[in-house]
Amino acid sequence: MYFGFGHKFPVSDVLKRDKLVEFNLIQPDGVVKELEAGEGGFLVTPLALRKEGGYIVTAATKHGFYTMVEKNGKIRHKLVSMEGLENVVLSLYFENHTKALINAGEYLKVQVLIDDKPARFCNVFATYIGFSPKEAYAWTSKTNAKGITHIKLLRSGQWILKAEVRRLPSEELKAKVLEEKYTATISFQVN
Repeated sequence: MYFGFGHKFPVSDVLKRDKLVEFNLIQPDGVVKELEAGEGGFLVTPLALRKEGGYIVTAATKHGFYTMVEKNGKIRHKLVSMEGLENVVLSLYFENHTKALINAGEYLKVQVLIDDKPARFCNVFATYIGFSPKEAYAWTSKTNAKGITHIKLLRSGQWILKAEVRRLPSEELKAKVLEEKYTATISFQVN
């Protein structure tokens, strides 16, 4: 298992180990085993899968703020809230969660949840390694009223699926950001 991090799939940057706040393996019987991330740039971690069935690897990074401001005609990037800043172009509170499925099949049924409720009509994107060198997706869809969509797995290989929910800030964050963005990704292998 390795971590691909950044805005390009399969990887555009390395993830520092101290950024992880969760890293688990959910076994076919539902038992959750905490994992210790490996050392090095991609945090390569060996997995011993001793039982048949579906496994899920879950991970989350530290949450935080990301703000862009314009100063002297240039855009500046800051990992802070927009409190006290002028000329804010973009400001987000973010949380990053990911899952890796160890599975095979032709259609993948996916349910997206946010706050333990179905993420209704949210955007879902899926692609595989080699589809495009740019940020393009082989399959896009929206969830239904139950937060469910189906992804057609067009070919074998390593896939990534991304669900994205954007919403107005909560009362707690209203003074700090213009919107909240929640992204969840799952990577999996299709044989």
